[in-house]
Amino acid sequence: MRMYTSSVASNDKPPAYPTSSKPQQAASSTASAACPTSENVNKPYGIQLLHDGGPDSIVDIVFVHGLTGRRYDTWRAEGEAEPWPKKLLPHALSPLTVRIFSTRFDSNIAGWTGKVDDITITKNADDLLHDLSMTRERDGLTDRPIIFVCHSLGGLVCKQALISAQNSLNKIENSIYTSTRALAFMGTPYHTSTMSAVHFNLVGIIGSLWQTTPEVFRLLKVDPGVLGPLEQAFQSMLMRREHGTAISVICFYEALPWSSVYNEVVPKHCAIIPGLGQSSIHANHINMTKFAHSNNSDFKKVVGELQRWIGGTTQNPARGSHDNSPFIQAFVQISD
Repeated sequence: MRMYTSSVASNDKPPAYPTSSKPQQAASSTASAACPTSENVNKPYGIQLLHDGGPDSIVDIVFVHGLTGRRYDTWRAEGEAEPWPKKLLPHALSPLTVRIFSTRFDSNIAGWTGKVDDITITKNADDLLHDLSMTRERDGLTDRPIIFVCHSLGGLVCKQALISAQNSLNKIENSIYTSTRALAFMGTPYHTSTMSAVHFNLVGIIGSLWQTTPEVFRLLKVDPGVLGPLEQAFQSMLMRREHGTAISVICFYEALPWSSVYNEVVPKHCAIIPGLGQSSIHANHINMTKFAHSNNSDFKKVVGELQRWIGGTTQNPARGSHDNSPFIQAFVQISD
């Protein structure tokens, strides 16, 4: 049973969020030429395999993009032909063997209809849950551990997918919940009290990049009446898993402002979950997911978390690298 409903899609088609932090200079034809695998907007949605470590792969790592993101472009540095989860990550994790997926769902501003609330959070979460479930069932790997890496509002989609999986009577869908071992959120807004700041920054940035209308601003509003229950359900899910195979969580937050005019899109206090792991990425909201080289210190930071989590699934599957027990006290305080 799904917890939240989505609204009817709007007919408005505002432009997509840029894949670079530079005020849109048409995402430049130069970048397109340098990236021959750049995604066509008409490419089908769904999950795509980026790397297969073979039958002995320890975990499935699933990358989930955010608002107006793309399966490849969200994770690809400017001028690079391939996203780092495909080009850099398998080698960086070696000798650990993994299977790596990246998702694509309808993430244009107009796709997140009405507001970032009743919209397509549930629809996109349902699609993510279905696609991943079917892929793992087809391959006979429904018990393999899962790690999710989520950018921005894609983290909300992932949370809803896990909540839906937890409540699902379908054993294949439910296995997504029981198999999840860790979550890495990158610039994902947390808790409804922080969302007004995120909305303010998004509206300002979108307005500075494009000729926008009041309707586009309305699309970016957040309704605490929906996100509140989503966060509470997510917190309850983590607490329940504390008594078994815990889900480790880390929240990465952007350390750089969007520009000299606008601050961080999702400031630190909006991006961290009290009681859980947190770390900065020395980039703005868009570029925090783009690594060009394996010697990048932020790339090493993310890889380090993945390595510990993957090692934990084989050495001590009951616990992750980040002990979430302080989260119980933090949750009680937030809920009061």
